[in-house]
Amino acid sequence: MTSKPCNVTYYGEVGKSYELDLRLSASAKLPFTCHLTFVAAGDIYGELVQLVFRDVTLGTFRSHHVFGCPGGSITVDEAMRPHIEGYWCGGSNLHNVYYSETNTVSVTIHVPEKSSSLMTVDKDFRTRVLYKFLLEAKAVVRYGTWDSAKYLGFARPNSICDKIFDSCDRRKCRIQSPNYPGMYPRNITCQYIIRQATVPYGRHALVSVGQPNNGHVHIRHTDAAECDKTLQLRLDSECDVVGDTLNIYEISGEKRRLLLRFCGGGIVPRVTSSGAELLLVFQTSAFDNMYFDPSPGTHPGFELDVGVAFVPKNSYLYAEDKCMFTISSFEAAKGFFENVAHSLPSDSKCIYEFIGRSDEVIWLHFTRLKSTYNQPKSRDAPHCRTRITLSEEGAEEPLESSCGHMGVRVCHREQLGPGRNRTRPCGESESYLTQGPKATLTIHYLLPSAVANLEFRLHYEFVYSGPKAEALNIQHPCDKLITSERSKKGMIQSPANNLLYGKFGETSLQCKYRLRGKPNEAVRVTFISFTAHNSTCHGGESPLQACGRPHRLEGRGSRLEGKRFLPLGIKKTNKNLLSAISLTVLM
Repeated sequence: MTSKPCNVTYYGEVGKSYELDLRLSASAKLPFTCHLTFVAAGDIYGELVQLVFRDVTLGTFRSHHVFGCPGGSITVDEAMRPHIEGYWCGGSNLHNVYYSETNTVSVTIHVPEKSSSLMTVDKDFRTRVLYKFLLEAKAVVRYGTWDSAKYLGFARPNSICDKIFDSCDRRKCRIQSPNYPGMYPRNITCQYIIRQATVPYGRHALVSVGQPNNGHVHIRHTDAAECDKTLQLRLDSECDVVGDTLNIYEISGEKRRLLLRFCGGGIVPRVTSSGAELLLVFQTSAFDNMYFDPSPGTHPGFELDVGVAFVPKNSYLYAEDKCMFTISSFEAAKGFFENVAHSLPSDSKCIYEFIGRSDEVIWLHFTRLKSTYNQPKSRDAPHCRTRITLSEEGAEEPLESSCGHMGVRVCHREQLGPGRNRTRPCGESESYLTQGPKATLTIHYLLPSAVANLEFRLHYEFVYSGPKAEALNIQHPCDKLITSERSKKGMIQSPANNLLYGKFGETSLQCKYRLRGKPNEAVRVTFISFTAHNSTCHGGESPLQACGRPHRLEGRGSRLEGKRFLPLGIKKTNKNLLSAISLTVLM
């Protein structure tokens, strides 16, 4: 190699391409070092530098971690930043692109002197460097367009790539690897802190990151010779070969909890903290060869979207410490809840304890239960990704114990919108009924919950099962006889025991209420409210028959029928005042 290309500062104009072809002759003396400096001087001379390394042949790549480039290496540094002890070597004829973040880039090529018989130094060195000078306004992949600019965070002073983000509920925050969308440096540790300081009253902030689109994430996970044809997300130990990883932590005070550690590429599921602060740590190994899988439309490094959600305080949507909730009938007789809106680490559990009164049982049914697994199969991954267990206090066997969502009873009919047939209750094959007042639902995430991605909605109801509910075991469980001797007036209403209405109760039900007065008394009945669905009135409605049937609905419903009894010696002078009346509700 002649000395002319080395130890030179290169300038150029925007819109033009330049090339250097560097070779090391057999007669060159070792050790050999070549410094190349590229400066974007501003205005028509550009603001950023683009370098393309082609046809690289420099030494032999040995390892990602220790003594990886013994026969020679390439390093890249930028102005006003600390020097990075990160190296590239080996051979590649691919298109390796580096985009600067400052206006000055220094490339150092070093071929050492042979220091031992075990060390191989190859003088057949060559690399082609194609360089251009760019305007920041044209770098839309990194910075966005003028009307939709990306906020890339506040850079920490005296750091290479540490960033701080805030107020991402009002900004288009994007977390990018250094020098995105080009090659990222070797031997670096970047910390990205996301904080949400302003939170609406009565709300709790959840901060999240993710990438729903392909082509924006490519973190090296294996050597070039074994590189996959399609990028896939890799977890934990699958990233140890190269050592390039992105770790996502949630921060609570002085504590940090690892939510996801990954490499590879493709779609990154949304990872959400349980609070208002999230920490991302990007680490790369010290050595690498210049090879990136040339998948079409894929950039080296990563870009993640940042999101902020505000959920109601004291809700089941988040758990700041342990994921444990208590649902008590003393607070609400019925209701529903969904899975927590934030992510959990692998081998985590969410426990929901149901506590009812001593004379109650619990009726439970899922109306939504699905899982979208966001990771390819791996030998190291557990066979069961999530386990759902529903157990009852004192019972030897659980009501449910399933691996994943398959096999769990789900009442999909409850998801139907207005105007659809929702009157038929969820049956025994679609829901669960306990024998006692206490039960526990456990969701065990054997993989990170962001990857397992289990979503559910569970409805619960504490149902009275005391002495009055024992009527379930008799032929006419809700017939009543009311006489004036016991009470001169009162209120009659539908049975309080909800199990009579089809929740493991009667498939058809008839309740008869007989009101009986003395011969010299009359009975007055005033209907305050009557609601019935899908019922049929034979022969039309009458003052003593009520029914209701919404249009375009079919099926069995309810109706109310009344009969009058005339005592002997009483004339039909007033049809509304009689000494006895019978009301029958058919369901």
